[in-house]
Amino acid sequence: MYHIIFSALRVLSLFVHAEDEEIYDQFAKCRDEAAEADLEVYFQGSHSRTPRKLTDRAKSKPSLVEKTVRAMNSAQVKYVAANLDNPESFKNIRQYFINHVMRRTELCDHIIEHTDISRDEFDDCLQRVRLYRYLSSHMRKRIRLLIKIDFWVWIGFILVLMVDVVIHYCFKIAFIHLMKYYIAIAFFCQVYEIIVARRRLAHLVDGNNVAEELTKEETEGRSFYQTHAVDIWLVKVHQLLFILICYSGARVAASQFFWTDYFWDSVAVTSVLLLGYAFHVVVGSVWISLYMIVYMLPPYINNEEKHTLIKAIQEVKKLDKDHPECRHHAIPF
Repeated sequence: MYHIIFSALRVLSLFVHAEDEEIYDQFAKCRDEAAEADLEVYFQGSHSRTPRKLTDRAKSKPSLVEKTVRAMNSAQVKYVAANLDNPESFKNIRQYFINHVMRRTELCDHIIEHTDISRDEFDDCLQRVRLYRYLSSHMRKRIRLLIKIDFWVWIGFILVLMVDVVIHYCFKIAFIHLMKYYIAIAFFCQVYEIIVARRRLAHLVDGNNVAEELTKEETEGRSFYQTHAVDIWLVKVHQLLFILICYSGARVAASQFFWTDYFWDSVAVTSVLLLGYAFHVVVGSVWISLYMIVYMLPPYINNEEKHTLIKAIQEVKKLDKDHPECRHHAIPF
């Protein structure tokens, strides 16, 4: 989970850099001085232009390992997230977001009702909303769901173990021989996420799609992916697979029985798990973050994203009230 969180912070920092260089300079300074010690600054930001006070740990110099990990992570985001390689890409994503929100009548009516503003004020606020604030707020919710394992995932885990027992009893198949199927399912899930996220990002950054028309169902917010949190389903599957693979991998690696009776199988499983971990760190963690991000953008905005967007609009209103002189400037989160 650490690698997913760290990759999410790096990806979000790209949006910050594209939309507000002054705030990005603050984030970069904090990152340089504090490494990942103050992760909250990426997700919550600061409500003033004054940099956050660094903790005692943050004031200490990063170790060689931290510097190496940071450099590797920056490189992986740069080369893996190839769709986000120029300022024009972020400009197109932002304009695509604004155009699609304005075309969804029920979404606009819902936000106007809950923010108590006129349609003209809403259009003005929407033009000045910083996309990174919307994404970071909602990404934090998604990552918390990824970290916090609910009872349905635990029930699924217990059911899988029960199925393993039945398979072993009826077909005499050892547990270690079933692991290859779990590893394969996890790998194909990650490949599916990469394909979906890359195709969707390519669509979003294409300037020809900025003014894309919506279907009648999408305009009214009645399409399947607008009424269901599609990305959460795959997140739950990932949780189940991660638990299963980590539990099974630890069991194989630490079991004298497996290394005695299934030596070469244990070597193969351990080697594949190490390779899978490396793939997850370098590639998978970035694309899991991007996969969640593309489902926060149109046309996938559902009821959960509505609340986050309302919060972003309210922040713009608060800025207008507290700092009217900054009305047409970057929002100082």
